[in-house]
Amino acid sequence: VEAKRTIDDSVIYLPYWLLSYEALVSMFVDRSDQNAPNQAMIMAREINQAKRKYLEDNSQQDVLKHFTVDSPVPFDLDFLMSKLNEINVEMVAGARGEKQGDFFGKLARMISRLENKISDRRLGFMFSGGGNVLD
Repeated sequence: VEAKRTIDDSVIYLPYWLLSYEALVSMFVDRSDQNAPNQAMIMAREINQAKRKYLEDNSQQDVLKHFTVDSPVPFDLDFLMSKLNEINVEMVAGARGEKQGDFFGKLARMISRLENKISDRRLGFMFSGGGNVLD
């Protein structure tokens, strides 16, 4: 690789949202973590919601009727991260006031892993391509 080389038209960009659900989970969820099954379930639910939001915001009613978590539909990683962070610190009503939600603190490692992957320059072809990543 030549020094001072920058991203140009000859560089392949593969948007993260083209990956299947299983590929995303294998990238972001540590299967050895005791919370991995819950993390995978939450990822599926929140990715599905993020894709639904994109389709609704862009008036894609035909696609909205038939898409799945594996459908190659763009979704906003910032929206996903925001939802995961909300779930990770969620407080719910309890008998004697607020208590920690079911997943309080159980997503922290996955969120950290996701943040690290997004900022990893080696994965720039997936997370920081040219233009709007949702196009």
